[in-house]
Amino acid sequence: MNTKKFGDWLQELHFDVFTGVPCSYLKYLINYAYSECTYVNSVNEGDAVAVSAGASLAGKRPVVLLQNSGLGNLISPLTSMSHIFKIPFLGFVSLRGGPNDEPQHELMGTITKEILDITTTPIAILSKDLEEAKMQIMAARDFIDAKRVPFFFIVEKGTFDEFPLGISS
Repeated sequence: MNTKKFGDWLQELHFDVFTGVPCSYLKYLINYAYSECTYVNSVNEGDAVAVSAGASLAGKRPVVLLQNSGLGNLISPLTSMSHIFKIPFLGFVSLRGGPNDEPQHELMGTITKEILDITTTPIAILSKDLEEAKMQIMAARDFIDAKRVPFFFIVEKGTFDEFPLGISS
């Protein structure tokens, strides 16, 4: 999907503070966030959840971008802070571990959904179709606003079109 149009849509819905860690599947969305929004580069996934908590408590709608290989780093702040204190954020987690991916991602690729299910975090697979993805984001936003909990989209390889780092509109 067109990364700029998707990112602009997120901003229209007031998702404009991004934090996360590098991931090749999310590279173009990260480039967009870095170029067009407030982006805080985190040292690990748990740190990204903590940064998003601060943004949320400041009245923002934060977005967390992470690689599924780092889900272990986010479990504690997700379960003992975000869920307990009802601190919401919108998350995008890559689904590394498919065919032809690096072998270190294989196991995590098969258990990503189950890990998030265990934490009772609502999830959906992000559509690669922009119009469908927009509807998904609006539904997630409404859910986040009503329940005050995080919501994650699982992002498959090739979801976002190229967006070069440093390009600004």
